[in-house]
Amino acid sequence: MIKLMLVDDEANILRNLQTVLPWKELGVEWLGTARNGRDALELALAETPDIVISDIRMPVMDGIAFLQKLRERGSEAEIILLTGYPDFEYARSAIQLKVKEYVVKPIDYDELQAVVEQTVRTIRERRRQRYRSEQQWGRVKRIAYEKLLHDVLTDMAHVAAGELQIVGQEPVEGRMYALLLADLDDYMQRSLHWSGSERKLWNSAVKNVLQEALLPVGLTYCVPQVREGEWCVLVELRSQRPVAADEIRGWAEALQAAVRDNVRLDLCFCYETKPIGFAQLPAAYRSARQRLMLNERSPAVMQNGEQAEGAGPDPLDRSFWESVESLVSAVKEGDANKARSRLCRYEEEMQRLMKRSGTLAEQLLHFTALHMLRELRDVCAITAEGEEAVWRKLKVSRGGKDVLAVVKELARDAVRAAEAKTNAELWMIKAKDYIERRLADDFGIDDLAEYLQISPSYFSLKFKQAVGSTFLEYVTRLRMERARKLLSRGDKSVAQVGRLVGYEERRYFTKVFHKYFGVSPNEFKESLTKGGNAQRE
Repeated sequence: MIKLMLVDDEANILRNLQTVLPWKELGVEWLGTARNGRDALELALAETPDIVISDIRMPVMDGIAFLQKLRERGSEAEIILLTGYPDFEYARSAIQLKVKEYVVKPIDYDELQAVVEQTVRTIRERRRQRYRSEQQWGRVKRIAYEKLLHDVLTDMAHVAAGELQIVGQEPVEGRMYALLLADLDDYMQRSLHWSGSERKLWNSAVKNVLQEALLPVGLTYCVPQVREGEWCVLVELRSQRPVAADEIRGWAEALQAAVRDNVRLDLCFCYETKPIGFAQLPAAYRSARQRLMLNERSPAVMQNGEQAEGAGPDPLDRSFWESVESLVSAVKEGDANKARSRLCRYEEEMQRLMKRSGTLAEQLLHFTALHMLRELRDVCAITAEGEEAVWRKLKVSRGGKDVLAVVKELARDAVRAAEAKTNAELWMIKAKDYIERRLADDFGIDDLAEYLQISPSYFSLKFKQAVGSTFLEYVTRLRMERARKLLSRGDKSVAQVGRLVGYEERRYFTKVFHKYFGVSPNEFKESLTKGGNAQRE
């Protein structure tokens, strides 16, 4: 409802105004009346009206003095003045006070109703625009925060203290999270024959459910998708005390049930009860991922550190996982020399584990094959036919040596495929040209990867290798340098410059600019003006 108050020293006018117009039909709620400016100011400051209908000539404090004091207090109320004295001086004062409309006494109530209706429409449209702006600003902050968390989880970005201030968040010092890693059950085989658009649709559907399922619990959390079929649910904690296992398990089961009910897919969860600091997120994510991939229960909700059912003795020493991750990393990069040396190290680790337990070693070899398949798919380094061939070989394998042969063949084939791909330097030339041409547009890494016909994660990897910074860091640097040049010219407003470098939301542009240069855009323009004046003097 639109809140309205009436101010007039004539009692009969106040009575008529309250009874003649159909206020409820107009969507207007009465706050009260006043018979002089002093009482009106007291009422307005207490109730914050949206519309004030006020007379000018009143005792104690007239309408103009009342409105001046109201504006001084920051009120944005729409003002409709009633007056029998439409002289120039009053009109000029009222214009300075941003009066919406005049209605001359004696009052024409049809005219007044039309004015009120128009004023109500103006207020509602302003509210809609403000709501859309706030929604857009909230979306900008969420996307930027989510992207930052994704890069941190995957070791793609180092985040210095205070980095989150550019997206309207508090600094990262002391920020703690509860981590729940969600993985679609049997995703690799289930999605083998899905098209790219089908995989994107299913992944998007699951993420949407995850982003909303815990809101009724009152949690603040973010859901970056780390790779296909895998999401990290990061719940912001208010203290550094561990979360009760039953409580966090309840969150996981609620997420699991929501996805099952809405998307008809099953999720497995691995969670951490101890609070995790920002810098510890990558290690916590890798640990939870490793535990999930070794788990044989389907679907499961398990605490990291619990013994996986059927896993036997815990083999998860650091040297084994380092050998797996370094091998997969070299294969993804398509570096043949690095892949060969790391494959040798991996074989040594597997030989050591085979001596301890042949069954255990075979299980870990299966894990390596699946992990490598998933990472290669994520960077478009293996075809559906290639995946099917690996699954067939795994099904007929007869022990650890057979599975090791599959892993070695998969690594060699992936490296050969990467070497045969389009020259990475040509990709970077095309990517930089695309970014330069689209700098004023709203685009992201998915758009650029689609333009180059490669996967977003593979592009991120290659881009950072070639440029030395992440895609977001690179685009931000270009936008800030262009913004500085445009502001230096002095012929455009801050909002115009923001739009010309890809920031529709002025507040976000101001925050990023301040983070980058240490001053706001307005302060930067003022410094240029002062410098020019000093030179002239």
